[in-house]
Amino acid sequence: MPIIYLVRHGEALASVDDRLNGCGIDTPLTAKGVEQALRVGRLPADILADRPPPTFVSSPLGRARKTASIILGVLGLSEQIC
Repeated sequence: MPIIYLVRHGEALASVDDRLNGCGIDTPLTAKGVEQALRVGRLPADILADRPPPTFVSSPLGRARKTASIILGVLGLSEQIC
């Protein structure tokens, strides 16, 4: 049975500025958002051991794709984001 992990994107600039975010409005990750993605990438080392490589599905927004890209990089996986 497949296991599904849900991860929200890291903190985005619009969240800090308390501006509208989403619905096609895209703001980049903050430094804190990048660090959050790095921490998530470090979490699953034991969880993913002896399992096939995960498939990442992301929204097309830059902050979500950047978060997935960072996590994949930490895991040493090639960037294949659906």
